Amino acid sequence: MRKLKLSPIYVALFLSGGLSSVSYAQGVDCAIYSINAQMGTSLKNCSITTVDENSFRALGITDSKNILLDNVTIASNKDNLRINSSTVTIKDSNFEAISESQGFGAPSFISALSISENSDVNIENSIINTKPTSSSQFNIQVDSSNLTLLNSTIRMQKSGDYVGEASSALDVTNGTVIVKDSVFDLDARADSYISTSNNGKIILENTKSTDVRAYPDFLTIGEGKSKVDLINSSFQGGIGSIWHLTKEVEQADLDLTLTNSSLKRGILFYSTGIPPYSEDSSRTKQIIENINVVAKDSSLEGAVRLLPNSVGIIDDTFNVTLENSSWNLGTDSYISSPNVTNLFLTNSNVTVNSGYVYLDGNDKIVYKFRVFNILGNLSGTGNFTLSTDLASQQSDKVVVQGSDSGSFGLNIKDSGNEPDTPNGKVTLIETQTGTADFSLLNRDYVDAGAYRYRLAKEGTNWILSNKEAEKAKNEITIPTVEEKPEVKPTPIVETKPEVKPTPIVENKPAVKQPEPVMLSEKSNALVSLRQAQLVHIEQNLAGIHQRLGETKSVEKGNVWVKNLNSRSDVSRLQTANNSQSSGFSQDYHGVQVGSDIATSDNFRVGGFVGAAKSDVDFNGKYGSGKVNNQSVGLYGTLLADNGLYWDNIVKYDRLNAKSNATGKRSYNGYTVSTEVGRIHTLGNGWTITPQVQLAWSKLSSKADEDSLSALYTRVGARVAKNIEFATWSLQPYAEVNGVNVKNNSSKVRVNQYDFDVASMKSRIETALGFSAKAGNHRLGLEAKVSNGKRLDQPFAVQAMYRYQW
Repeated sequence: MRKLKLSPIYVALFLSGGLSSVSYAQGVDCAIYSINAQMGTSLKNCSITTVDENSFRALGITDSKNILLDNVTIASNKDNLRINSSTVTIKDSNFEAISESQGFGAPSFISALSISENSDVNIENSIINTKPTSSSQFNIQVDSSNLTLLNSTIRMQKSGDYVGEASSALDVTNGTVIVKDSVFDLDARADSYISTSNNGKIILENTKSTDVRAYPDFLTIGEGKSKVDLINSSFQGGIGSIWHLTKEVEQADLDLTLTNSSLKRGILFYSTGIPPYSEDSSRTKQIIENINVVAKDSSLEGAVRLLPNSVGIIDDTFNVTLENSSWNLGTDSYISSPNVTNLFLTNSNVTVNSGYVYLDGNDKIVYKFRVFNILGNLSGTGNFTLSTDLASQQSDKVVVQGSDSGSFGLNIKDSGNEPDTPNGKVTLIETQTGTADFSLLNRDYVDAGAYRYRLAKEGTNWILSNKEAEKAKNEITIPTVEEKPEVKPTPIVETKPEVKPTPIVENKPAVKQPEPVMLSEKSNALVSLRQAQLVHIEQNLAGIHQRLGETKSVEKGNVWVKNLNSRSDVSRLQTANNSQSSGFSQDYHGVQVGSDIATSDNFRVGGFVGAAKSDVDFNGKYGSGKVNNQSVGLYGTLLADNGLYWDNIVKYDRLNAKSNATGKRSYNGYTVSTEVGRIHTLGNGWTITPQVQLAWSKLSSKADEDSLSALYTRVGARVAKNIEFATWSLQPYAEVNGVNVKNNSSKVRVNQYDFDVASMKSRIETALGFSAKAGNHRLGLEAKVSNGKRLDQPFAVQAMYRYQW
């Protein structure tokens, strides 16, 4: 046993047995187990491993001031250290209390460290460890005293293979405890990390619990008021309560504040249901809990359940205030109907049901939803996340039994299943006053399968319904002329010519046409992206046939590059007898490189490769998508001496289309195109070229998409003027075409619904351009617009360069 250097005065007093009456001392022998009425005593670099069998502690400090324990190790089957009416500093030390036996029976120790009777203790860089076996054992007990714990570890371990039991790691009664930069590490089955009662005050800063193995509560509260602050800290565990048996009915009040902290457990709080020991049947509980939780920039996880007494009254209160924070109520597997007394939100989020999909014994999906009851008032600003299955008209629900005020957003997570009935609805919010405003987050609709649902207020409640489907019903309306009281049938006997009897035929009721149902985002994206793919391929084909100037020449070969940029606007098109797509705008950007060679005076063959992309906007609320492709093709051109030409193209495309609703999809595209025309020379450099083009394209299918093919027909004429200069020539031109596109009967499927991919049909194209030639170089530029009932092109600009040899 290592000993400290002792003063002569101390040695004399110790040998004479007079230690307990000394007021001042400079050092003590570590072999002793009591410091009584001392000032400035120090224990340094020593261990205490033996105890007095008649004592209940390894070391006791009583009525002493400025006691220092520095690098002290205490290992005992008794209480390691009891401090009464003293001020003590403990540094770089290690305490370990070990139970003598395993199983039931009286514990061999109550706590590793006990602080009482107005003591003031500071602990730094130390470990307080216990290996408990009884539910009445603690790690640290603080009673009517103050404790500051810095950069330390509070640990409870199992003894060998035996998992012990304990009450709590830290117990505070009528005292103040500050814990900073520390860790709670529990491997034994404890009721809680912390227990407090009777004006206990606890501050936890930069402190956390390690991975939970014993699943204790974070906090257990007893009678009286308690206050707990978490600052930059994180714990796993809920809030429980304990009946101390001091009164027949006890009341526990708690103010819990989290600042930039987290508290997580499946059950955040569940009312204590201790039965009464008296004959009073009006109560079912012996402790009443009043809890106020304030979370600032923090996160809570776990459900709350307040239980009624035998006459149906809920005695407990649990108020939650969230400021820039979140609260996840967990899953149905813990509490199916969580509740809270009052809820106040400031820019915060509440998730009612984090997991609502389960598998039954037959691996069939089962949806379980929750009702979140706010027993008192709801106010503030924030969001609720609710799960729904509109297919079966089921959902989570928030019920406010008191007053409601403020503004709240609803984040809806739907199953995506197809509704069984066309006009279904679910109630998301029930209130008594209907004062608060609710709206859907991010967008003003929810897509369920193929169709679209919107939020509406119904009385004081808020529902989600497919109101467009309700509008789709045929309605009989009376002509407005019958509703005007000032217009009446004029008798024939009167001579006023301007007033005539209303014809009988006008009394026939008018039939209001059904309004189209709005598609879901996925349904709309599937249809619109299919149409966008065809527009994309058509743009990709346009410039190859484009005859920028006369192609007959004596040059052996050509190398060319072409760039095309265009905007296409597609209107809303019918997808079924009661639904329309949103329409879209498509910005196309493409480039192609090719080369050809003359095999005779009249025939040329060549090939090309290309890449292009399109940005597709589904008119705002439906989001956007993209189409891109890589292409390769061959072409041949026959030009007779009389000006007749015949162009033929075969092309393969690898397309990719994606949107948020559909994800990324890939397709194969095949195109065959032919164009026939004749160049008529009019004299003075003028030419006119009538032309006809016929093209067929086909896109591959997917599980929910039929293959899609389209027949493209173009008939038109070009007028050009060739102008010769000294070293170069210029050929401006104008062109007009009539275009028609006809799709096959192609559909996309969403659940049990089929939607048509409508054709673009007819439009008129007008173009202005020029081709300039200087030596072996040829440059062309063209601007084009198209107008049709279904497709407009405000602009299409094409530039082409060709080198000839």
